[in-house]
Amino acid sequence: MDKLEKDLTGKLNLLKFTFEKTSEIVSKANIVAIERQREALIKITANIEEVKLQILEGKFERGDNDETITNWSKNVKEQVEEVDAEVEKLQKYLDEMKANEASKAKEAERAQPLQFEKEQHKQKLHFEHKVDEIKKDKTTKKPDQIQTKLPKLIITPI
Repeated sequence: MDKLEKDLTGKLNLLKFTFEKTSEIVSKANIVAIERQREALIKITANIEEVKLQILEGKFERGDNDETITNWSKNVKEQVEEVDAEVEKLQKYLDEMKANEASKAKEAERAQPLQFEKEQHKQKLHFEHKVDEIKKDKTTKKPDQIQTKLPKLIITPI
């Protein structure tokens, strides 16, 4: 029984240590790290519950009264409930982050054809501008640039 209680104390300390790192991990906004933290908290909590059940079973077998057992398990339950609430917050935060990423991806997907159309329009305007310049150059040449064809001189012999 003492070994199980030491084991439980060690797991509770691990839970506390891991729980305290949560805010630091969330502040970095790394989805993979947050998921890993969430899974670690769930795993540690599950281990604590398993050991807690073994200890409770031993206490009932020993014949401890219900009030003593309830008071003992209350402390463990409070710590686990606090972590459960944090796990829910982490899950909501992860869902929001994933939704944000999906939204950004959709926005980028929508923006790509618009960018293509914009480039296409820009090229069309540039081409039309060049065509207009060429037409303008042909119609408005300077007089010294205009070449005129002179009539053919016919020289008659004398």
